[in-house]
Amino acid sequence: PLQQVPDARATRRDRRRAATERDPDQD
Repeated sequence: PLQQVPDARATRRDRRRAATERDPDQD
């Protein structure tokens, strides 16, 4: 469970970073 907390946060941030790289205008 402890790994799920940072893992979920990292995944959300990673998805936002990927979206920014794909569509910087959406940031």
